[in-house]
This record gives sequence, structure tokens and C-alpha cells, in this order.
Amino acid sequence: MNFPVKIFALASAIGIAVGCSDQGKEAFHEADQSSSQAAQKLVHAAKTDAKATTENLQNQAMAEKVRAALSSASDLDTSNLHIQDTGKVITLTGTVPSQAEKDRASTIAKGIVGKEFSIEDKLEVVKASS
Repeated sequence: MNFPVKIFALASAIGIAVGCSDQGKEAFHEADQSSSQAAQKLVHAAKTDAKATTENLQNQAMAEKVRAALSSASDLDTSNLHIQDTGKVITLTGTVPSQAEKDRASTIAKGIVGKEFSIEDKLEVVKASS
């Protein structure tokens, strides 16, 4: 910063601090408050976004746990079974060949999610044609 600019900046700062009119001081104070409020809003938005991202990742992880558990069950045909996560709800969709497999899939999923999530069972029983 060159010398005349430094002098002007210093004079401006002194003018604001000492000789500024009440209206000028009020305007400076309002601008400072606006900056503080904007910063607080930005911090709040960042925290909210971080929380939403964390929850989204937790939901996806739970859906993957359910998917893995259902896929590893030897008594289930999971070829037409789909798992979706929406909020704290894991939804089972698609088709299974029997009511027993529908019940088994729902039981396994409920055992994985515990009380933190709920299971919405939209599986349809479609018997294989002979």
C-alpha cells in the first residue's frame, strides 16, 4: 500500500472512530451487525448442511446393511428385490416368489435396522410360472 493510500485509510478510520456524526456511527454499527448476522446465518447453514449430509450417509449405510443381509440369506430369492432409503424409512420393493420369502425379508430387514429406522414392506408375491 503506498503512502497516500495509508494516510487516507488512517484518516478514514480516525474519522469513523472519533469525528463521525451520529448518523455515520449508526450506519457503521448497522453494517457491522449485518456482517455478524450474515456470518451467523452462514455458520448455521453450514451446520444444517453437515447434519443433513451425515444423516443421508447414515441412511444409505443402513440401506446397504439391509441389502447385504438380504443378499446373504440363502433362503431368499433377491433377484427382484430392491431397497430404498428415505429419511429413517427403509422400503422393500419388488417381487418375491412366496409369502414365506416376503415375511422372511421383512423379518431380516427389521432385525438389521432396530428401532432407529422403520421398514416399509411393499414387496409383492408373484409365484413363478411353471
